[in-house]
Amino acid sequence: MEQLDPAHLLDAQPVAQQLTTADYVRLLHPITSIGKPTIMTAIAGKGRHSKIYRTCEAPWMAECCLSTDAYITLNRFHGPRQDQQLAALNALYLDLDFDLAPRSLASHPVTWAREFTRDVERRGLPAPSFVTFTGRGLAAIWLINDLPPKARRRWSAAQKALISLYRCYGADPRCCDTARVFRIPGSINFKSGRTVEILGGNLQRHSFEDLADRIYIAAGRPTRRDLQARKKRKARSGQGGPRRSRLSPGQRFLAIQQDLECLLDAWGGRVPVGYRNTWLHLWATCLTHQDTPGDIDARTHAMARIATPGLSASEVGAIARHAAERASLPRSGSLMSNGRYHYAGATLAELLCVSDKMAHDLGLRQIFSLTERQRRKAGKQRMRRAASGAMARASYLAANAISRTKPWEAQGISRATWYRRQKVEAETSRMGEAQEHPSETGSCPLQGALPCRRLEEGEGDTRTPPQFSPNTPMPMPDAGRTAKSPGERQDADKGAQEALTVSARTELIGARPRAEMPNGETMTGPHADEMELRREAFASISNIGAAPSDSHAWHWDAAAEPRGAGRRLETGCRPFLIAVAPAGPHDLVEVFGRRGVGEALKAFGIPGLNLSCRGAKEHRGGDRSVAPIPTSPSA
Repeated sequence: MEQLDPAHLLDAQPVAQQLTTADYVRLLHPITSIGKPTIMTAIAGKGRHSKIYRTCEAPWMAECCLSTDAYITLNRFHGPRQDQQLAALNALYLDLDFDLAPRSLASHPVTWAREFTRDVERRGLPAPSFVTFTGRGLAAIWLINDLPPKARRRWSAAQKALISLYRCYGADPRCCDTARVFRIPGSINFKSGRTVEILGGNLQRHSFEDLADRIYIAAGRPTRRDLQARKKRKARSGQGGPRRSRLSPGQRFLAIQQDLECLLDAWGGRVPVGYRNTWLHLWATCLTHQDTPGDIDARTHAMARIATPGLSASEVGAIARHAAERASLPRSGSLMSNGRYHYAGATLAELLCVSDKMAHDLGLRQIFSLTERQRRKAGKQRMRRAASGAMARASYLAANAISRTKPWEAQGISRATWYRRQKVEAETSRMGEAQEHPSETGSCPLQGALPCRRLEEGEGDTRTPPQFSPNTPMPMPDAGRTAKSPGERQDADKGAQEALTVSARTELIGARPRAEMPNGETMTGPHADEMELRREAFASISNIGAAPSDSHAWHWDAAAEPRGAGRRLETGCRPFLIAVAPAGPHDLVEVFGRRGVGEALKAFGIPGLNLSCRGAKEHRGGDRSVAPIPTSPSA
C-alpha cells in the first residue's frame, strides 16, 4: 500500500485562503440577515462612491469592484451607514496598522499574522474568523451572532477592550465605530500597489456573550456573569434593588397582543381607518412568536372579520400568508437572525398613535413611548428605595437645608467659622450634660475615686490610689508625734521647701475616702473625729518625722509613682506625695506633684491658692505656694 508523502501537503493552503470574494461576502453578510451592507469604491481622480445593496446582491457586486479600492461595511444598516440607521451588529474587529506595529513584524505580513494568531490562542481567545492582509497592515475579524442596535453599548465596551489587548501589535484605537469599512479581499490597495488577500481564519461565527467574556478575562476585567452575580448579592444583602426579570420574546409578544386587543376594545371593537393594515399586521406578528400559534392563516382571517371588516380579502390574505411564512422559519438563539419581526414598545405606540395618557388610562404593558417608560421606571425605583428604608428627597432637603439657607451669611461670618462655633457649642453642651450627672463624673468622696486631670492636655481619667511599697516603713502614731519642737518644725519646713522646687507636671491621682484607726477599725462615717482621722492618715504616709501641720504632709517614696505612667523625670527631680483633705474628714485625697502643688489644688477646685505655706521661703526656679487645706465641707 502506498504511503502518503508529507511533502505532498507542503503546497496545501488553508480553506480561508481559497475563498473567493463572493464567498467572503456571503459569510460576512448571510442572505437571511436583517439590514443591508454598504460597498464603497474609490477611484483616483473621481473620489469615493458608496451604495447600499441587499444581502443577495452584495456578493456579485463586490466581485465587480475588484479593480479599484473596494470596501465593505462589517455591520449592516437600514440606510446610510450611520449609528441612527444601525440594523444589526455583525462582528468585532481589529485594524492592525503598519505604522503602529513593531518594525520587525510589519515588514513580514505572514510572520506578523502568525505571531498575532499565536498570541490570540495564548490569551484564551477563539481564533479570528478572518485574518486579511490589507496591503499596508492586517485586519482581524471575529464574526458574531447578530446583535440588535440597543446592544451597541455592550458591543462598544467589548470592542474597546479587544483593542486595548493588542495595541502592542499595532491595533488602531480609532477602529471602534459601528460604521467602519474594511477592504474587500481581491481588491487592490493603490497606496501600496498590493492585492488584499486572506491569510487565515477559522471561518466560524461566534457567540457574542462567550467572546466578550473571554476578552474581559484576558483583559483582567469581570465578565457579564460576574457583574450579574454581584448585583444579585447586593440585592440579597439589601444594598440594591432586585433585578427585573426579562421577558422572553414569546411572553413579550403575548403581552403586546393583549395590549392590541385592549386598544381594539377602547376603539369600540373596530380599528379606525388608517390603522387597519398596521394593527392586523402587528396582531399576526404576535402569533409568529408563540410556540403553538395554530393555524395562523385562519386565525388572522377570523380576527380581520371582527376588527377590520373594511379590508379587502387580498390585503388580509397577504398579511396572513406573510405571517405564516415567518412562523415556519427555525428559531435561533439570536433574536435578530430568526427571521421574525421585532418591534419596540415606543415604535408600536408611534405606529398606532397611542399617547402616554391613553397608555396610562388603559394600563398597557408594552405599547407606550420612551417618556412613559422612563416615568414607570422612576416610579418602580422610588418604590424600591422606599421599601429599603431610603429617605424621600423632600424629607432629606428639609433635614439638610444648611447649604441652601447659609446661616453664616446672616451672621456675617465665614462658613468655616460657623461650623467651628457649632462644634464648640456641641462640646460645651456635652460637658454641661456630664456635669448634671455627678454620679458618673463627679468627685463624690463615697465612690472611692476622683477624676484624673492632666493639666497640659486637658484629658480626664479615673485611677485608683497608688499603692505604697511593702518595703517602705509605715510608722504608727505615738504620743511623741503630737508634740513638735521648734527644731523639728524647722526641719520639716525645709523639707517642704525642697519638695516645692521639684520641676515637673502636677497630676491628680485618686482619693481614699476612709482611714484606719490604730485598733484596726475604719472611720468612714460623717461623725468620725476629724483631727484623729487626719493624724492617722498623715502618720501612715510619712517617714520623715512629724508633719509640720495638720494641713499637709509628704512622703519621699518612688513607689508612689503611678503604675504605667511612663514619664521621664527631669534632672534633679524626685517624686513625692502630698495628702490633703479638701472637703471633709472622710475625703482624703492623694496628689502626686512634681511642679506647682498649687496648680494641682487649683485643678481640684480648692480656693486660696496664693496663701504661702508656713515656713516657705522664696526659691529660684520653682513654684512655692501651697494652699492650706480646708477643714470643713463649706470651705
